[in-house]
Amino acid sequence: MKTSTIAQNKYRILSLIIILLAWQVLSKIYSPIIVPSIKEVGHALIDIFTTKDLWQHIVITAKRLVIALSISLSLGSILGIIIGYNKKIELLLTPLISFMQSVPPISWLVLAIIWFGLDGKASIFIAVISTLPLVIIHLVESVRNIDHQLVEMGEIYKFSKKKMLTKIIIPSIVPYFQGCLQVVIGQGWKVIVMGEVLSCTNGIGGELTNARVNIETGYVFAWTIIIVTLFYITNKIMSYMFDTKIKGERYAFKDRKFN
Repeated sequence: MKTSTIAQNKYRILSLIIILLAWQVLSKIYSPIIVPSIKEVGHALIDIFTTKDLWQHIVITAKRLVIALSISLSLGSILGIIIGYNKKIELLLTPLISFMQSVPPISWLVLAIIWFGLDGKASIFIAVISTLPLVIIHLVESVRNIDHQLVEMGEIYKFSKKKMLTKIIIPSIVPYFQGCLQVVIGQGWKVIVMGEVLSCTNGIGGELTNARVNIETGYVFAWTIIIVTLFYITNKIMSYMFDTKIKGERYAFKDRKFN
Protein backbone atom coordinates (compact mmCIF):
# COMPACT_ATOMS: atom_id res chain seq x y z
CA MET A 1 0.00 0.00 0.00
CA LYS A 2 2.83 2.35 0.94
CA THR A 3 4.69 1.55 -2.29
CA SER A 4 1.55 2.26 -4.31
CA THR A 5 1.12 5.64 -2.60
CA ILE A 6 4.76 6.58 -3.30
CA ALA A 7 4.32 5.63 -6.97
CA GLN A 8 1.16 7.75 -7.22
CA ASN A 9 2.94 10.72 -5.65
CA LYS A 10 5.79 10.36 -8.16
CA TYR A 11 3.35 10.62 -11.06
CA ARG A 12 1.64 13.62 -9.45
CA ILE A 13 4.97 15.39 -9.03
CA LEU A 14 5.91 14.54 -12.62
CA SER A 15 2.59 15.94 -13.84
CA LEU A 16 3.16 19.15 -11.88
CA ILE A 17 6.67 19.51 -13.33
CA ILE A 18 5.32 19.09 -16.88
CA ILE A 19 2.68 21.77 -16.23
CA LEU A 20 5.27 24.19 -14.83
CA LEU A 21 7.65 23.58 -17.76
CA ALA A 22 4.85 24.14 -20.29
CA TRP A 23 3.84 27.29 -18.42
CA GLN A 24 7.40 28.62 -18.45
CA VAL A 25 7.80 27.92 -22.18
CA LEU A 26 4.52 29.67 -23.01
CA SER A 27 5.53 32.67 -20.88
CA LYS A 28 8.66 33.02 -23.03
CA ILE A 29 6.63 32.90 -26.23
CA TYR A 30 3.79 35.25 -25.27
CA SER A 31 3.78 38.64 -23.56
CA PRO A 32 3.19 38.85 -19.79
CA ILE A 33 -0.31 40.21 -20.43
CA ILE A 34 -1.22 36.89 -22.10
CA VAL A 35 0.85 34.41 -20.06
CA PRO A 36 2.72 35.84 -17.06
CA SER A 37 5.87 34.06 -15.91
CA ILE A 38 5.96 31.79 -12.87
CA LYS A 39 8.11 34.40 -11.12
CA GLU A 40 5.58 37.16 -11.78
CA VAL A 41 2.71 35.02 -10.46
CA GLY A 42 4.84 34.14 -7.45
CA HIS A 43 5.31 37.84 -6.68
CA ALA A 44 1.54 38.35 -7.07
CA LEU A 45 0.87 35.53 -4.59
CA ILE A 46 3.30 37.03 -2.09
CA ASP A 47 1.63 40.43 -2.50
CA ILE A 48 -1.84 38.90 -1.98
CA PHE A 49 -0.73 37.06 1.16
CA THR A 50 1.11 40.04 2.65
CA THR A 51 -0.74 43.21 1.67
CA LYS A 52 -4.27 42.31 0.59
CA ASP A 53 -7.21 41.27 2.78
CA LEU A 54 -6.81 37.66 1.64
CA TRP A 55 -8.63 35.91 4.46
CA GLN A 56 -11.48 38.40 4.41
CA HIS A 57 -12.17 37.66 0.74
CA ILE A 58 -11.82 33.91 1.29
CA VAL A 59 -14.27 34.03 4.21
CA ILE A 60 -16.79 36.02 2.15
CA THR A 61 -16.66 33.54 -0.73
CA ALA A 62 -16.61 30.50 1.57
CA LYS A 63 -19.62 31.82 3.50
CA ARG A 64 -21.60 32.15 0.26
CA LEU A 65 -20.53 28.65 -0.74
CA VAL A 66 -21.57 27.14 2.60
CA ILE A 67 -25.00 28.82 2.41
CA ALA A 68 -25.54 27.64 -1.17
CA LEU A 69 -24.42 24.06 -0.54
CA SER A 70 -26.42 23.85 2.69
CA ILE A 71 -29.57 24.73 0.74
CA SER A 72 -28.86 22.46 -2.23
CA LEU A 73 -27.72 19.47 -0.12
CA SER A 74 -30.63 19.61 2.34
CA LEU A 75 -33.32 20.30 -0.26
CA GLY A 76 -31.75 17.97 -2.83
CA SER A 77 -31.43 15.10 -0.35
CA ILE A 78 -35.09 15.38 0.66
CA LEU A 79 -36.31 15.59 -2.93
CA GLY A 80 -33.93 12.84 -4.08
CA ILE A 81 -35.15 10.39 -1.44
CA ILE A 82 -38.82 11.23 -2.13
CA ILE A 83 -38.37 10.87 -5.90
CA GLY A 84 -36.46 7.62 -5.43
CA TYR A 85 -39.35 6.11 -3.49
CA ASN A 86 -42.28 7.58 -5.42
CA LYS A 87 -42.62 6.99 -9.16
CA LYS A 88 -45.43 9.54 -9.60
CA ILE A 89 -43.39 12.33 -8.02
CA GLU A 90 -40.46 11.30 -10.22
CA LEU A 91 -42.61 11.70 -13.34
CA LEU A 92 -43.84 15.05 -12.03
CA LEU A 93 -40.44 16.56 -11.16
CA THR A 94 -38.12 15.03 -13.79
CA PRO A 95 -39.00 17.66 -16.47
CA LEU A 96 -38.27 20.44 -13.96
CA ILE A 97 -34.90 18.93 -13.03
CA SER A 98 -34.02 18.51 -16.71
CA PHE A 99 -34.98 22.13 -17.34
CA MET A 100 -32.75 23.34 -14.49
CA GLN A 101 -29.84 21.35 -15.92
CA SER A 102 -30.31 22.56 -19.50
CA VAL A 103 -30.42 26.31 -18.76
CA PRO A 104 -26.88 27.78 -19.01
CA PRO A 105 -25.49 29.08 -15.69
CA ILE A 106 -24.88 32.50 -17.23
CA SER A 107 -28.64 32.80 -18.01
CA TRP A 108 -29.49 31.99 -14.39
CA LEU A 109 -26.90 34.55 -13.27
CA VAL A 110 -28.37 37.34 -15.41
CA LEU A 111 -31.82 36.60 -14.01
CA ALA A 112 -30.43 36.41 -10.47
CA ILE A 113 -28.80 39.84 -10.84
CA ILE A 114 -32.16 41.27 -11.96
CA TRP A 115 -34.01 39.55 -9.11
CA PHE A 116 -31.53 39.92 -6.22
CA GLY A 117 -29.20 42.75 -7.19
CA LEU A 118 -25.42 42.96 -6.80
CA ASP A 119 -24.91 42.17 -3.10
CA GLY A 120 -23.86 38.52 -3.37
CA LYS A 121 -27.28 36.87 -3.30
CA ALA A 122 -27.08 36.24 -7.04
CA SER A 123 -23.92 34.14 -6.53
CA ILE A 124 -25.65 32.02 -3.88
CA PHE A 125 -28.71 31.56 -6.08
CA ILE A 126 -26.75 30.40 -9.11
CA ALA A 127 -24.72 27.97 -6.97
CA VAL A 128 -27.94 26.46 -5.58
CA ILE A 129 -29.52 26.16 -9.03
CA SER A 130 -26.35 24.60 -10.50
CA THR A 131 -25.78 22.02 -7.75
CA LEU A 132 -29.36 21.10 -6.75
CA PRO A 133 -30.05 18.82 -9.76
CA LEU A 134 -26.74 16.99 -9.15
CA VAL A 135 -27.70 16.27 -5.53
CA ILE A 136 -31.16 15.06 -6.52
CA ILE A 137 -29.82 12.73 -9.23
CA HIS A 138 -27.19 11.20 -6.90
CA LEU A 139 -29.72 10.65 -4.10
CA VAL A 140 -32.30 9.11 -6.44
CA GLU A 141 -29.64 6.70 -7.64
CA SER A 142 -28.64 5.87 -4.06
CA VAL A 143 -32.22 5.06 -3.08
CA ARG A 144 -32.68 2.80 -6.10
CA ASN A 145 -29.53 0.85 -5.20
CA ILE A 146 -30.41 0.14 -1.58
CA ASP A 147 -30.07 -3.59 -0.90
CA HIS A 148 -33.66 -4.84 -0.64
CA GLN A 149 -32.50 -7.90 1.26
CA LEU A 150 -31.29 -5.63 4.06
CA VAL A 151 -34.66 -3.88 4.06
CA GLU A 152 -36.45 -7.22 4.25
CA MET A 153 -34.17 -8.26 7.11
CA GLY A 154 -35.09 -5.08 8.95
CA GLU A 155 -38.76 -5.86 8.44
CA ILE A 156 -38.23 -9.40 9.77
CA TYR A 157 -36.59 -7.97 12.89
CA LYS A 158 -39.49 -5.50 13.11
CA PHE A 159 -37.33 -2.38 12.93
CA SER A 160 -39.08 0.88 13.68
CA LYS A 161 -39.03 3.53 10.94
CA LYS A 162 -36.32 5.40 12.82
CA LYS A 163 -34.17 2.29 13.22
CA MET A 164 -34.71 1.32 9.57
CA LEU A 165 -33.53 4.78 8.56
CA THR A 166 -30.44 4.93 10.81
CA LYS A 167 -29.33 1.29 10.51
CA ILE A 168 -30.06 0.48 6.86
CA ILE A 169 -31.10 3.44 4.69
CA ILE A 170 -28.48 6.02 5.70
CA PRO A 171 -25.48 3.58 5.65
CA SER A 172 -26.58 2.49 2.15
CA ILE A 173 -26.83 6.07 0.91
CA VAL A 174 -23.49 7.28 2.33
CA PRO A 175 -21.23 6.13 -0.59
CA TYR A 176 -23.41 7.95 -3.13
CA PHE A 177 -23.63 11.01 -0.92
CA GLN A 178 -19.83 11.13 -0.67
CA GLY A 179 -19.47 11.13 -4.46
CA CYS A 180 -22.22 13.72 -4.70
CA LEU A 181 -20.52 15.96 -2.15
CA GLN A 182 -17.20 15.90 -4.01
CA VAL A 183 -18.92 16.86 -7.27
CA VAL A 184 -21.05 19.68 -5.86
CA ILE A 185 -18.16 21.19 -3.86
CA GLY A 186 -16.08 21.46 -7.04
CA GLN A 187 -19.02 22.83 -9.01
CA GLY A 188 -19.90 25.16 -6.15
CA TRP A 189 -16.46 26.80 -5.95
CA LYS A 190 -16.44 27.46 -9.70
CA VAL A 191 -19.98 28.81 -9.90
CA ILE A 192 -19.74 30.97 -6.77
CA VAL A 193 -16.57 32.67 -8.02
CA MET A 194 -18.07 33.13 -11.50
CA GLY A 195 -21.12 34.75 -9.93
CA GLU A 196 -18.92 37.06 -7.86
CA VAL A 197 -16.92 38.11 -10.93
CA LEU A 198 -20.09 39.33 -12.63
CA SER A 199 -22.14 40.54 -9.69
CA CYS A 200 -19.93 41.49 -6.69
CA THR A 201 -17.12 43.81 -5.70
CA ASN A 202 -15.91 41.63 -2.83
CA GLY A 203 -14.91 38.02 -2.35
CA ILE A 204 -12.45 36.15 -4.54
CA GLY A 205 -14.52 36.91 -7.62
CA GLY A 206 -14.41 40.62 -6.84
CA GLU A 207 -10.61 40.47 -6.67
CA LEU A 208 -10.51 38.66 -10.02
CA THR A 209 -12.62 41.45 -11.47
CA ASN A 210 -10.21 44.08 -10.11
CA ALA A 211 -7.28 42.20 -11.66
CA ARG A 212 -9.09 42.00 -15.00
CA VAL A 213 -9.97 45.71 -15.00
CA ASN A 214 -6.36 46.63 -14.20
CA ILE A 215 -5.04 44.10 -16.75
CA GLU A 216 -3.03 42.33 -14.03
CA THR A 217 -2.87 38.85 -15.53
CA GLY A 218 -0.40 37.71 -12.88
CA TYR A 219 -2.99 38.37 -10.18
CA VAL A 220 -5.63 36.53 -12.19
CA PHE A 221 -3.33 33.49 -12.25
CA ALA A 222 -2.53 33.94 -8.55
CA TRP A 223 -6.17 34.06 -7.46
CA THR A 224 -6.91 31.08 -9.70
CA ILE A 225 -4.19 29.11 -7.93
CA ILE A 226 -5.75 30.09 -4.59
CA ILE A 227 -9.18 28.88 -5.75
CA VAL A 228 -7.77 25.53 -6.92
CA THR A 229 -5.93 25.16 -3.61
CA LEU A 230 -9.10 25.88 -1.63
CA PHE A 231 -11.00 23.27 -3.62
CA TYR A 232 -8.22 20.74 -3.07
CA ILE A 233 -8.16 21.40 0.69
CA THR A 234 -11.95 21.21 0.95
CA ASN A 235 -12.03 17.97 -1.01
CA LYS A 236 -9.31 16.44 1.17
CA ILE A 237 -11.18 17.40 4.35
CA MET A 238 -14.37 15.78 3.04
CA SER A 239 -12.51 12.63 2.00
CA TYR A 240 -10.86 12.40 5.43
CA MET A 241 -14.20 12.75 7.19
CA PHE A 242 -15.80 9.99 5.13
CA ASP A 243 -12.81 7.64 5.10
CA THR A 244 -11.95 7.81 8.81
CA LYS A 245 -15.32 8.44 10.42
CA ILE A 246 -18.38 7.56 8.37
CA LYS A 247 -16.72 4.82 6.34
CA GLY A 248 -15.59 3.04 9.51
CA GLU A 249 -19.11 3.16 10.89
CA ARG A 250 -20.44 1.78 7.61
CA TYR A 251 -18.12 -1.19 7.73
CA ALA A 252 -18.92 -1.79 11.38
CA PHE A 253 -22.60 -1.82 10.41
CA LYS A 254 -22.05 -4.76 8.06
CA ASP A 255 -20.79 -7.00 10.87
CA ARG A 256 -23.29 -5.87 13.47
CA LYS A 257 -25.79 -8.29 14.98
CA PHE A 258 -29.31 -6.96 15.18
CA ASN A 259 -31.07 -7.39 18.49
